[in-house]
Amino acid sequence: RLGETIENEHDVHEAAAHAIAAYQRRREATHRRDEQQRQLDNLSLETRRAADKLAAKESEEKRLSLEVRKLLRKAGYREEANHTSALAALRAYAIRIAQLRPRRASADALKQQADEFEQQLEQDRRDLEQAQEELAQLLDNVGVDSVDEYRALAAQAREYREARIKRTSLGEQLDTLLGSDSLEDLRDGLSQIPNGGQLSLEQGPGMKAALDRVQQQLEARGKEAHALELAIAERSAGLRTINEIEEERAVVAQRAEVLQRELDAAAHAAAIIEEEARARHTQIVPALAKTASRYLSQITGGVYTELALSSDLQVTVAIPEAGKRNASPRKHLSKGTVDQVYLALRLALVANLCEKGERVPMVLDDPFANYDDARLARALALLAELTELPQILLFTCREDVAEAAQGLGVPVLAL
Repeated sequence: RLGETIENEHDVHEAAAHAIAAYQRRREATHRRDEQQRQLDNLSLETRRAADKLAAKESEEKRLSLEVRKLLRKAGYREEANHTSALAALRAYAIRIAQLRPRRASADALKQQADEFEQQLEQDRRDLEQAQEELAQLLDNVGVDSVDEYRALAAQAREYREARIKRTSLGEQLDTLLGSDSLEDLRDGLSQIPNGGQLSLEQGPGMKAALDRVQQQLEARGKEAHALELAIAERSAGLRTINEIEEERAVVAQRAEVLQRELDAAAHAAAIIEEEARARHTQIVPALAKTASRYLSQITGGVYTELALSSDLQVTVAIPEAGKRNASPRKHLSKGTVDQVYLALRLALVANLCEKGERVPMVLDDPFANYDDARLARALALLAELTELPQILLFTCREDVAEAAQGLGVPVLAL
């Protein structure tokens, strides 16, 4: 059955060897077949499991896609229906957000300006109400009900002032005519004239009567002017005129306009600076956090290895035993560890500046006050290794710091 032919006794051994070899090949083939069958069964089982996982993932992906599309529609992104997949819609939405970010900054600046305009408008309203109250008080003190009446009264007062000035002028003219004599002397002189003090027609008919009428008119005008001056002085005492108020209001309005322009310019500049600072922080924060984490790990001997910075440079430290980041290192870490965190940050910042071509020396004033011996040695070793920093000056009053520095070959000067 194996295809072997035996012709004599000597062929038995060779045929048996061939049979044994064939049997071994068959057994190995059987083993390989069984192994391949087991592998095939395992692969089939893995395939079924993978198919189940794939179905579950596809179901989860479908659910998440629907959730993402729902969130995009809720966020106002109407173009999400134009995309074949939620991932494509999400990427397009991210691009749209990046494009709209400068507009958002401008919109925020405009909103701030609008709020400031609203505040200024409210202030102007209050100023107007105050001015109206002052005007009403002024009109009430003067005894009139409107500005027109006040102006009419002021015009009448000006007429009376002009009348008084005219009266004074007429009085001066009369004094000039009389010279050193008084009006009573003139009357006495006239009484000594013959004919009972009456002038004849030839000597000046009607002169005395005319002079008396003039005198009476002057006295009447003087009394009226004096009464009006008293009334004006009583009503206008301690109050500003409308013209003064209007002039002051015009000056205030002009100043407010100048200040508003300055506020607008400052708000615009602040928006630009904030956007630029945010972009600059986004660029330098990853490298700064990576370098500071390396320095912190070296100082603490690997106890703290991860330090993170937010876009506004807020510090968080990963605490291994807690398994989370601590957003308030000062509250939850020892004072020495906090000092080491901020030393790592300062070193990383100076190193970052030096990488950009700046030559920045660093001056430290006893930064190791709260360090133990091990961390002091590691911190000094780190400073000695920072060849990228052009110069480090360390001031200390501690002998152990000076001795540790000398052990590292650092020049020490005693002052």
